[in-house]
Amino acid sequence: MSRYLTPLHLISIVLVAVLVIYGSAGLRGTDQYWYVGDTERIISGDTSNTTTIFFPGPILREQSVKRPNYILHNSFMLPIAALVGSHFGAYGGWIIVNLLFHLVVSFCLYYSGRHIVGSEKAGLIASVYLLSPIGLWQTINPLLEMSYSAITALCLLGYVYRERFIARALLGVALCIGVASHPIFVLPAVVWVFYSMYLCKDFCNKTEIFSLLCLMTGLGMAFVWKEILFPSSFQPSLEAIIVSAVPGKSNMFWHYSDIYPSVTLEFLFSKFLIAAKKHLFSVQLAPFYLFTNIAILCAILSVVTGLRKNVVYIVPIFMFIGLYAGMIILQQNHPRYQQIVAPVIFFTIMLALSGVLKEHLKRVVIPLCGVLVIVNCYMVHEARVESISESQDIESIVDVANQYGIHQKWLSVDVYPHNPISYALAPREFLSIRTDLLDYPKIERAVELFDPLFIISSQELGTTFLSRPIEYLDIVASTLYNGNLYLYKF
Repeated sequence: MSRYLTPLHLISIVLVAVLVIYGSAGLRGTDQYWYVGDTERIISGDTSNTTTIFFPGPILREQSVKRPNYILHNSFMLPIAALVGSHFGAYGGWIIVNLLFHLVVSFCLYYSGRHIVGSEKAGLIASVYLLSPIGLWQTINPLLEMSYSAITALCLLGYVYRERFIARALLGVALCIGVASHPIFVLPAVVWVFYSMYLCKDFCNKTEIFSLLCLMTGLGMAFVWKEILFPSSFQPSLEAIIVSAVPGKSNMFWHYSDIYPSVTLEFLFSKFLIAAKKHLFSVQLAPFYLFTNIAILCAILSVVTGLRKNVVYIVPIFMFIGLYAGMIILQQNHPRYQQIVAPVIFFTIMLALSGVLKEHLKRVVIPLCGVLVIVNCYMVHEARVESISESQDIESIVDVANQYGIHQKWLSVDVYPHNPISYALAPREFLSIRTDLLDYPKIERAVELFDPLFIISSQELGTTFLSRPIEYLDIVASTLYNGNLYLYKF
């Protein structure tokens, strides 16, 4: 059995499947609505212009409503989820693919660890990964990070077995897919190219030279075809990504405002403090950050301990942890971003604990898995309750909006999070504005360019809005939006 999977690993797979089935009761959250909504549009045949929501920032900068309005977070995961979703529904497609990728990560972690620390220890840590709160949370939520995690896991597996040609080929393919999917894979791809060049230094190994040429060609195609295969309305530059999340204001500042703060050391330091505080001192999120914090500590201690014998693994470990740190500081710290580097995180823990605990690892891991199951039962139950509650809210909004047709444009005023309302109003196009992030003359200009017919607002607007008369239409009670939503017509 240990040649394939350990008993605890198999038990963990069964437990995860049960928890996922129970917790996947429907949509909840924020970006989850975008991804499932976009997937539904792909299933219906609209693959290029799937996002129905517009923001005033880009409209004001362009002084026009840019079309096609591409998917904001575009990736290979969406067509895969759509393919599966064509048989099981868009939401079901996401959950099934997420679960498969969750298992792929655990298998890659197990087979990578088995090569170094043996089957038993690798199986123990792979089981902990399967039952980790962040891993399970990612599985029951339609989000992209699980697909990126699978790429990282394949990179890890290919690197561990890099002395084999097939493993290097796997690593190369994974990096090409990664480069076309997320910026975090660019640096690992560049490093691997230089390592491949080193293998070809004598120009006598035709296989290595051929592999290098294939790798460079594949990566070049990934860079060139990225915008062709996955066109996106995401922020166009690193500066725009950094200033999109402004501490104390919004993590969508670039979208909601036409101006944004300068990237200064003071600004970056404030983002660093917020990211560090959330990562290290948030009691509510502690279960999600636990294993990443342990891995970071293990990586630091490895520099001065016996793990130096694994220096060949320490370098890529620090590279991925450094990239993760840069992402949560420069952009924003969200627990889900950990999933991208989860294979490296748990591989680091595996290397550390297998050396420190040695024969006692099993005595620690089995009780830990029991605690994780209890934590996860609570988490998936809460997710299930939220999903059921939010679905009722969405149905109420859809029912009311449908009374006024499905082809008109809508304006959303201070209704956030914007993701659920965009899902509820689809396929209608609508402009989402926040009056605390943009002054009224600019809001008026954005609305003039967009030219909506209906308004949905989180507060009563009276008889005029933006110096234009409006007609009250209806009201929708909403638990999700902490009160009522008011419908008007220009």
